[in-house]
Formats: sequence, C-alpha cells, structure tokens
Amino acid sequence: MLHIDETYAQILNRSDGKHAQSNAYNWVCRSVHSEGPIIVLFKSALSRGRTIIEDFIAGFKGIVICDGYSAYGQLSNVQFANCWAHVRRYWLKADSKNGRIGVEYCDRLFHIERKIKHLSPEERVQVRQQEAKPIVDEFFDWIDRSPFFGKNAIAKAAAYTLSRMSELKVFLENGASQLIKILLKMRFVQKSLVAKTGSSL
Repeated sequence: MLHIDETYAQILNRSDGKHAQSNAYNWVCRSVHSEGPIIVLFKSALSRGRTIIEDFIAGFKGIVICDGYSAYGQLSNVQFANCWAHVRRYWLKADSKNGRIGVEYCDRLFHIERKIKHLSPEERVQVRQQEAKPIVDEFFDWIDRSPFFGKNAIAKAAAYTLSRMSELKVFLENGASQLIKILLKMRFVQKSLVAKTGSSL
C-alpha cells in the first residue's frame, strides 16, 4: 500500500527552456507501517502528467491512497483509494446548510477512525462495516437524492464525491487502508526541499 501526493514548485534552471516561474511538480510516495519499514521516495518532474505516475510506481501492485486527480486511475494491478479529507474540503467550500451536512458526514467517519486507529486491520474492518458503512451509504444516498445541479460549489462537491464512490469505499473492505492521505502533511517538506536545493530539471 502506498500514499502518493504531488504539489507544484518552481525550478530555477529548467531543461525545457521555460522560465523559472513556470510550474514544475514534486511527487512523493510513502509506504505504510503495517507492511514493513517506512520508505519515502521523492521525484521531481516538469509536468504532472500520467506518464510521471506510471514511471514513479512502475512494478507496484496494490492499493494507492491519493486524491481525485485524473492521472491517478486505471493503472494495471493498482486499486486506487481516494482521500476523504479532499471530499470534506469540497463540502466545506460550499459554505451552506447542505455544505455543512456534507462536512458532518465526513467528520462522523473521522471520529470513528480516531477511535479505532490502534486496532488491528482485521478489527478495523469489523468496526468500519458496523459503524462507518451505514454512514457512507447514507451520505451517498443523500447526495444522489438531492437536487444539486449547476456549477456552484455545492454541485461541484456532490459531483466530486459521487464520481469517486468506489474509490472512497475501499477503506470499508481493507483494514490497512486509511481515510486520509498521510502525504497531505508532507507538502511543506516537498516545497522546502526544492527551496533549499534549487534543483535543476
């Protein structure tokens, strides 16, 4: 199982001739404690295209926990699990009564995860099936029945969540999977590394 994230940065001396203000990208990949010693890999690239992620995890088989970026998807031998923190962020941005309802659904799941974080993967699956699954099913049913249309923030939150339903449910069947990408906390590490090294690509 891997956590993968990417964030933009600026490279002072680019090999493609673009000016230094153009976006480059730093990728980071982290293994999980339940599968052995933690390994963290970094990769810098001039784009965030699909070929970058294909090369980054070439040969890997298993679950990748990531956000909803379209480059993450349909790679052979990889099952993608999406991050619930990103879902919560979309509903929080809606800043409305329905937006707050969406945030509350997410927070109920996070509360369960805090409660079971010290349990074994097998025990976590049991609790998730008993307590988290009904919340997840109710959340998706509420979205599906609600008239969220258009290009406003609430419609975007609904569309984002529904389009990633299968990836958001992976944690219910896999006790080692997590709701939130660990790498969300590592963005500052990525940026500080580039700022200090002034890497050239």
